[in-house]
Amino acid sequence: MKNVKLLLISLFAITLLGSCGGGSSSARVVEEITSTMEGVAVDDLIVNGIITGYNIANAKLAATRSDQNGSYHLVIKDYMGLVVVEVTCDKDSAMSAFDGTQKVCPLNTRLRSFGATSGRTTPVVANISPLTEMVYQRALELSGNLGAMTQATFELARAQIGEIFGVDPINDDPAKGIYSAIVNAIVDVADEQNKTVQEIVDEVAKDISDGSAGDSNTTKDLSDAIKDNNVSNNLTENDGSYTPSTGDNTTDNNNDGSVTQDEAISYAKGMFKDLRTSTLALLDYETAQKSGTVDVELAGFGEVVNEFGVIFDSAAIYQSAVLNVIFDAIELGKIENFDIIGDGAGMNIKVTKTSATTWSYQFGKDNLYKGSVTVPTDMPQNYLESNLYVQLSFKFDGTLPAYRYSDVANSQEINDIGIQSLKGDVSVINSSGLIKTILTNGVLQKDNQILNVTKMVTQSKTLTSREYVKLEEVVFSGTIKHYQVDARIDIPSYVINSNIVENGGYMPEQIVFNGYILNTQNQTKIDAQIIANWKDVKLVTQATIDENYDPLLKLNINGTIKVANQAESIVNFEFENFTDGSQKAKIYYTGDAMVANATLNFTSQEQDNGTIVVTNNLGIKGSFNLQNGLVIAGDLNGNGSIVTKDGTLIGVVDYREGVLIVKYTDGSFESLY
Repeated sequence: MKNVKLLLISLFAITLLGSCGGGSSSARVVEEITSTMEGVAVDDLIVNGIITGYNIANAKLAATRSDQNGSYHLVIKDYMGLVVVEVTCDKDSAMSAFDGTQKVCPLNTRLRSFGATSGRTTPVVANISPLTEMVYQRALELSGNLGAMTQATFELARAQIGEIFGVDPINDDPAKGIYSAIVNAIVDVADEQNKTVQEIVDEVAKDISDGSAGDSNTTKDLSDAIKDNNVSNNLTENDGSYTPSTGDNTTDNNNDGSVTQDEAISYAKGMFKDLRTSTLALLDYETAQKSGTVDVELAGFGEVVNEFGVIFDSAAIYQSAVLNVIFDAIELGKIENFDIIGDGAGMNIKVTKTSATTWSYQFGKDNLYKGSVTVPTDMPQNYLESNLYVQLSFKFDGTLPAYRYSDVANSQEINDIGIQSLKGDVSVINSSGLIKTILTNGVLQKDNQILNVTKMVTQSKTLTSREYVKLEEVVFSGTIKHYQVDARIDIPSYVINSNIVENGGYMPEQIVFNGYILNTQNQTKIDAQIIANWKDVKLVTQATIDENYDPLLKLNINGTIKVANQAESIVNFEFENFTDGSQKAKIYYTGDAMVANATLNFTSQEQDNGTIVVTNNLGIKGSFNLQNGLVIAGDLNGNGSIVTKDGTLIGVVDYREGVLIVKYTDGSFESLY
């Protein structure tokens, strides 16, 4: 995972935007985090249903009502994590059939669903239906109790229920298509048995909660009703009895009470094939290209974050330069002012007062860069270097250079530095000596790249502090290069290291990223939470942090990976490196019909020496020994790199024409990449 370094250096760099110089101290100002959840509540469409969100400690987070179409929009404040969202009914609620007829919504109605809030711009989709209630009850069974529930158990339950019924229970619209037909079938069974829909849902959910369908006559009745609605899925094809392969720990294909060598080898091949093809080699430790999906996308995302930093830093620098010329004009009592801004020979700028608080600006060749700025009515000296105010408001709307530049010696021709537009509202709050600057409605646009900065919160000693700036959070979405991104970054804690000259020695000790990146070229999407802890930040002795610095990190990545034309994979990744150069990593992965775990221990920083152990829920274990960058071949005595089933040797790792393979004891072989 050598690209982890690029990603983390880029994330840390974002926290230093617009900062330089000296040192000081202050507490963190907490800014409200807002997330939204939305979806449709269906048991027939539930109109005016009570929608309530809870955390896994069962504490209420927010509540709202569904509309006439069963749709809801729930705002969650100051919470990021797994949310249980439920719909219940009271006397004011109703149920609207898909044909438009309405009836009373039974008071025993209680359907639950899930979503993970992260404070990003895009709402979290969490439809609520009989199938999502089954997901909830299965996840509860997997976890033992609600408080122990994790996104991994929720995703596994979602995958299993989805495999049984042939739809995505959470994201697919339950009022449309096959999903709607399944819901109608549940209503039909309820009518036939003279029960409420909730009672039917609870009976089927109880049956499926153990991970297998078919123990209940009601489930079999539902299977028949789904068939009658012209839907075919795993439940109907197996006459109401089906055990999902996702997470299944059964390897006895013959049902004879024992697992043969052929069965074990078949499942071992399945594991390696799934890891290889379903995820396009999640992690690539063998080739110089490091072409695994995670390797490639982390590197790409590192570039995205770096590009975000470059264009935002450039915008911040030129915006400040424009403001300074305006401030000079105000202090000199002028309605028009001229100056030179930019690097090298610079560019002539003209600012003109157009109203009591509004100024226009123009600079660059043929006045390429121009726009308007709204400033406070206060005199600049009251808020630039002192804190003689409570609250200020600024607006900026115009074009600026996309990059900084240096002129060729003795030449007045400026280099091509591009153009970007910047727009946003800035509110500055002085609270007990803490200066908090909040950017909202920000938009940066360059060529076909549009970055919406919904909110960015920073803290400093004064408005124009040259001592330090602390980035607290930034919420952004848009398109950068060939990536779409929707994310937020929070920095919960900083530390001071007087050896570091950047930002007055204030460095982020932890960074939390929540969001998704979509590679529009190959349609690979990673949706994850990344928590990065900089372990040795207090011990750094060098003055600046650059790409040559190797920080000691503890990293957690929890999320999903979707590769085009393949099933979505759930990945939980932990990484940590140490002062002696050693590194450890753990990976939990669920893919198509498999749950796998990998433990990686490297004794060298280059990850050329160490061990990799991969196991799955079927009892397959692959042990790989690395020396000087090569996987050591195994033998039938159990030495080197081998594959076992429940401790019994079923294959050894070897090379065939330079390709790493597993040679199985039945004479067959399987390529590992």
